[in-house]
Amino acid sequence: MKRITKEELEYIGFVRKIGGFHGQIMLAIENGADEDYEAVKFFFLELEGLPVPFAVEEITLKRQDFIVKFEDVNDTDAAKKLLNKKIFVEKHHVAETEDESSWSDVVGYVAMDSAIGSLGVIQGVEEYPQQWLARCIVKGKEVLFPLNEDTVTEIDDEQKTVYLELPEGLINLYLE
Repeated sequence: MKRITKEELEYIGFVRKIGGFHGQIMLAIENGADEDYEAVKFFFLELEGLPVPFAVEEITLKRQDFIVKFEDVNDTDAAKKLLNKKIFVEKHHVAETEDESSWSDVVGYVAMDSAIGSLGVIQGVEEYPQQWLARCIVKGKEVLFPLNEDTVTEIDDEQKTVYLELPEGLINLYLE
């Protein structure tokens, strides 16, 4: 059998907790959360500094969590030994996302609304169910506004500016 090196693997997260009474574990996915791991046949767990393959017997997606049952891990005692261990997959299972941008990349950019003008510097970006919200301080008050295809008209990385068309009256709700 061919030996797999760490260079051939991609870190995706760690074993978060036990996921059942028959050795199931729950994964905390930190890298590649949008990937579909249901077709993965082996996950690699780092044991004593080396990647060790674990054959997947069953994998299910429950809400946003992957619950995995490995072959030969059949009870909670065996599963406990895997807690907090780093998890890797072979690199071909993770899509290349280097050039993909995230809404969190605009933290520190100036937000410019088409009607109001400058809202100030984006202090943070939060992910909520179904949407991303940016946070600015406008006239001493925290203001939240959505970041999506409807509200963001342009992102100028060179000028570090986000151009927006926010719903009329949204900012005034915070300032009144």
